[in-house]
Amino acid sequence: MEAQLELSGAHLRAEDLHRIAVLDDVAISPDGRLVAATVRTADIDANLYRSAISIFPVDGSTSWPLTAGTTKDWAPSWSPSGTRLAFLSDRGGSTQVWVIGIHGEARQLTTFPDGVSERPVWSPDGRHLAVVSWQQNDAVSGDDAMASDADASIAVITRTCYRIDGQGYVGNRRHHIWIVDSETGLTRQVTDGETDNYEPAWSPTGDRIVFVSNRVDDQIIDF
Repeated sequence: MEAQLELSGAHLRAEDLHRIAVLDDVAISPDGRLVAATVRTADIDANLYRSAISIFPVDGSTSWPLTAGTTKDWAPSWSPSGTRLAFLSDRGGSTQVWVIGIHGEARQLTTFPDGVSERPVWSPDGRHLAVVSWQQNDAVSGDDAMASDADASIAVITRTCYRIDGQGYVGNRRHHIWIVDSETGLTRQVTDGETDNYEPAWSPTGDRIVFVSNRVDDQIIDF
C-alpha cells in the first residue's frame, strides 16, 4: 500500500482528516434489516464536530440520512416495533431525547433542565423510555451557601469525584433515572438521593429496571 501511494503521488495530509466521516453508535433494527449509525464530520470554520444519524440497509442498497446533522444528533435507539428511533440531540440548546420515524420528522420528547446524558432505552412494549438525566441537588449546606454568597468565584467541593471528562465540574448534580412516555413526553422519576444512577436496562416483562449505582459512603469513582 505504501508503494502504491508513492507511485500515485497520493499522500495523507493533516487537512485530509477533516474530510473523513466517522461512524459511531451503531444500532441494528429489530428485524435485522437496517442499521442506524451516527455519522460525525468536522466543521473547520466553526471549529467543532457535527453529527447526523443515517440509515444503512444490511443488503447494501442505498443508505439515507435520517437527520440533517446541523448540530449534534447521536445515540440512536430503535423502538421494539422498528418503526421509530429515539436519539439524543442538542439542536434545542441542551441535550434532549428526540423521536423520529424511519422517513418522518423528528420531534423533541424531553425537556430536562440539565439535559440527558445517556442513550435512551425503550421498554419492551415501546410505550416508555428509560432516560438518565442530570438533576441538581437542592440540599446545600449553610456553609456552602455562605461561601457562594461571599464570593461567587469560590467553588465548594463536597465529593471526591467533582469533575468528569467531557462534562467538566459536576457541582451538586447527580445522574438519576426517569421513565418517559414515548408519546406524550410525561416523566416519572424512579431514582433520587445522593448517588449517581445510570445504564438502565428493562426486564423482559417491562415491570422492572436494573441499573448501575455506587452507594458506598466514599464514592471515589461515582460515574
